[in-house]
Amino acid sequence: MVCPAKCSLIPRRLKFDWPLQHGLLSSTESLPTLVSDSILPLVGEFSDNIPLRTIEVCLPDSEECELADLRPAPLSIPPSVYSYHDRPDAPLSVDGVLNDGATCPADVVGLIRTFQIGESFTIADVEVGLRLTHPYRSDLAVILTAPSGDQVTLFDFERNVLAKNVNALFSDLGMARLADDLAGHELAGNYRGNVYHPQESLSALAGQNATGDWTLTLCDRDPSRDSGEFYDATLRLTPVAPLLTYMGIWSYRAEVDNEDGALYTRHLFATDENGHRSSTPLALQVLVDNVPPVLDATQPVTSMLINTDQQILSGFVEDGGGVQALWVRVTDPLRRVTTEAVDVVDSRWVHVMSPSVGGVYQIVAYAADEAGNQVSTETFAFSVLRPPRISYQVAPEANVRAGSLITYTLQAVNPNSDAVADNVRLSMSLNEWLTPVETAGAAATEGALTWPPIQLAPGESVSRTVLARLTGNLMITSTITGTLPITDWVNLNGVAIISQAVVETDNLGRQESYPASFTIRDIHTQPEKRAGERSVRG
Repeated sequence: MVCPAKCSLIPRRLKFDWPLQHGLLSSTESLPTLVSDSILPLVGEFSDNIPLRTIEVCLPDSEECELADLRPAPLSIPPSVYSYHDRPDAPLSVDGVLNDGATCPADVVGLIRTFQIGESFTIADVEVGLRLTHPYRSDLAVILTAPSGDQVTLFDFERNVLAKNVNALFSDLGMARLADDLAGHELAGNYRGNVYHPQESLSALAGQNATGDWTLTLCDRDPSRDSGEFYDATLRLTPVAPLLTYMGIWSYRAEVDNEDGALYTRHLFATDENGHRSSTPLALQVLVDNVPPVLDATQPVTSMLINTDQQILSGFVEDGGGVQALWVRVTDPLRRVTTEAVDVVDSRWVHVMSPSVGGVYQIVAYAADEAGNQVSTETFAFSVLRPPRISYQVAPEANVRAGSLITYTLQAVNPNSDAVADNVRLSMSLNEWLTPVETAGAAATEGALTWPPIQLAPGESVSRTVLARLTGNLMITSTITGTLPITDWVNLNGVAIISQAVVETDNLGRQESYPASFTIRDIHTQPEKRAGERSVRG
């Protein structure tokens, strides 16, 4: 097939853009873009010097193709002729300025008019229209200067001609020259009523760019005897006919559902109105991942003790395109939310916590792949249990005299709302100088009272009251264990007696109370030292 004039065998420009967040893709050598949409919208531009018929989206190395939608843009046709007019508000004297000799002969009076052209195009043809009055136009010469500096003389006279005025169009299509016309011109009417070939051909300016300042210089060789007036002028530039550009937008929607890191590859072919199909396709490669990771989680425990390390969740995660992140979102009993990343090793993961606040927690695990697809587990709840609170008091606390009764009050509370305290064991220390009087059922062992185990329901409390009598003699002996038994006298006056209570459970741990104490205040005289004995004030 022979290509007609001004056609192309393939479109000169075909590209595609990702909408919004994705940039221009122009080469299959770049890394494939990763997308997570189930509908892949492709949008692009096309342009050619003849209209486009189709854009096909095809499987590689296959005849299986689908057509993209085409939306041609309105065709923009540049002007065939650019016309620039110079018409002053009032006629100007042809002898208005003194020429510097660069265009007109030295000391010749003339007028310079300027056309400022901003368009950029290549010139194919130039025409100049001119309207002016003068009783003897053979006194005049007119020169056109292009932005390049090249000059063309429109007319000049070698002899006097008794003809007045100029109302004419100077074009290379004209047959005669103005210097050969002996008839005068009327100012009324169109330039084209009188068409003349310029003295120098305007084709000398063809091929130049139009942009810049063009000047029309009028020279008068005999201004002292007569003068004329400039009315208007027109510069007509015909551009080299450009190739028309047919442009537009194409679009295609590809369904890519349930792809887990799969490579989507298509080849795009364009066919113009003459049936010419692009031989080299525009290749598209996209990594499609719209399937979230597979995430599994199990909960080994539903409760744990406060301030202890415990594995809360563990599980399995995998994704065809790779897992990008795994994290947990924890809401504590105070409704505070924290997020913590979790490491994945060989698709397995474990999350360990050490909570510092008691109560019910909620935890959810999340996973995301490289494409941003996200999945979450169900919400797991677990309780953080607190040990029983124990309080311990003694009365009186000061100025206790020998032989007085001392009252100890012990109270233990299960602070949890959803856990029974199992096998609760209460105990308290008892000083050797105190004799238990009422133990509330406790068994007395050396230096301690211990109560039988009980069970405390959630929020339940238990109290125990103990009466003990202080020794009646504050001057006592104390045996110090050593190589040999040594007996010393000890004065208890001013001594602080300190005791502490403890609660222990099978499931909620152990807690100690703050120490309780009382101070002895009494007056006794130390007995005389016996022969051979030491006395020590304790």
